[in-house]
Amino acid sequence: MFSTGSKLFVGLAGLTTAAFAIYGITQNFGALGSLGLFFLMVALMGLATAVIFTRDGDISAMDTAAVQTASSGSQPVGDSMWPFVAAVSAVLLIVGLVTDKRYFVAGLGILVVAIVEWMVRAWADRSSADTAFNQGIRSRIMHPLELPLAGLAGLAVVIYGFSRMMVAADKNIGPVILGVGAALVLGFGVSFSKKPNMRRGLAAGICALGGAAVIAGGIASASVGQRHELTEAREEDHFGSRNGERPCEGE
Repeated sequence: MFSTGSKLFVGLAGLTTAAFAIYGITQNFGALGSLGLFFLMVALMGLATAVIFTRDGDISAMDTAAVQTASSGSQPVGDSMWPFVAAVSAVLLIVGLVTDKRYFVAGLGILVVAIVEWMVRAWADRSSADTAFNQGIRSRIMHPLELPLAGLAGLAVVIYGFSRMMVAADKNIGPVILGVGAALVLGFGVSFSKKPNMRRGLAAGICALGGAAVIAGGIASASVGQRHELTEAREEDHFGSRNGERPCEGE
């Protein structure tokens, strides 16, 4: 039996299908409008299927089977940080298009990870009514992938971000930045070791803020470019190699 919402989307999908057929036949399916109508038709069909499956989110109290099996009767998905991570990765994609394509690649990778994590989290939260059991399922699936990849990603972000800051900063300021960063890492490491029962959310928040600071500093430094001395040295090496000159050892 069709619900009210499903009737709306089924009707829109039918009209879009007819428009696609008529427009495609008249334009020999070669115009860009045919492609747009096709994707609109597929999207509306998907929405109609989803609304039929969820029954407009309305479950009758007398329908015992619907209460037990319908997705609208399941417990809501818990809070997740992955929508925020996906939004940050989208910003990183845009910044990478303007400044450095490597940030674009990094943002694309983070976006893929965020989407996968978000999907697995939503699936695990609806696996049963037991929250601990759902968390256990998610951990068994994702931890073997999350922990190594998170360590590698964090190391790559720190190394690349600091390298961009070092080549952009003045030669007298660079050691100060490096020393302050090392002191902060050491301080937080000591704090974590002294308080092993620290809340996981607090520790993750501190690490996330540190990573965001390194990323922001690396992006700003990449947009500024290398400092003047390194740029001149690179230009001298470039023009010297083009002229067939080789720098003497010891110079």
